[in-house]
Amino acid sequence: MGCTSLTSITIPSSVTDIYGEAFKGCIRLTSITIPDNVKLLSINSFEGCLSLTDVTISKNIHGLTNSFLNCPNLKNVTIKGRYPSLTNLFDETNRHQVTLYGLAGSETEKYASKNGIKFEAINEDATPTAQPAPVSNSPSAWAAEQVNNAIEANLVPQNLQSAYIQATTRAEFASLAVTMYETITSREITERKTFDDTTDTNVEKAAAIGVVAGVGDNKFAPDSGLTREQAAVMLTNLAAAIGEPLAEQATIFADNGNISSWAVTQVGQIQSTGIMSGVGNNTFDPQGTYTREQSIVTVLRLYDIVK
Repeated sequence: MGCTSLTSITIPSSVTDIYGEAFKGCIRLTSITIPDNVKLLSINSFEGCLSLTDVTISKNIHGLTNSFLNCPNLKNVTIKGRYPSLTNLFDETNRHQVTLYGLAGSETEKYASKNGIKFEAINEDATPTAQPAPVSNSPSAWAAEQVNNAIEANLVPQNLQSAYIQATTRAEFASLAVTMYETITSREITERKTFDDTTDTNVEKAAAIGVVAGVGDNKFAPDSGLTREQAAVMLTNLAAAIGEPLAEQATIFADNGNISSWAVTQVGQIQSTGIMSGVGNNTFDPQGTYTREQSIVTVLRLYDIVK
């Protein structure tokens, strides 16, 4: 739980029970197989696994509850058992994009049909009759042109030119901010603000010019996932650091009450300029995740305003 650097794991044959929230908040975990020796996979097992795309579940699991909440990149879930009890597996972050793979006539197929989720049948050996499409390393269709424009403008560090649907970390966004600042100003940042939990040069540079701040106790949490309201604050701070502050305007989102007090003004600024918008139904989802492609696109939008 909360292992933000975990990317993969092999569960040994000695494991039979996996208790609640076991992998919650493992934001870099991309895929996992729960082997057939596991009989219990308790509630909220993968909640907040922001980069998770593919999951295979033991044929001996009796039930799954709240398993994949806030997993915005989830694509394929294979459930090998015939009679698992399934409750509230997905939410609005993924239910419209995920495909459930299961045995024909199983509880998995019934759950998919009842909840309007795409279903594909698998054979008894758990081989899909139609293999899942591989996860693309290209930007999403809506972001492709803008991501390419940002790369051509030299705004995207090489290490961020991949895994575009992966959740952005705080340190990664700092590197985008520093790259844009130094590109716009034609000045390398020589100042440094240090933290106890990172020696990342871009974090130190971004903090020195007031674009980013710590999380308390002189820590920055570089590998923590970036939230939407944090991105809004960093983008407005970046505009101010460049010398082009964004005009203030009140927010008009239906979930304004969920925005942290330290981010309310900046969310209004970022909304009024069109740099960031809502997520649907007039909501901003301030604590929601922010992907690499979203980060790149909004940095490009700011760049187009201030250049």
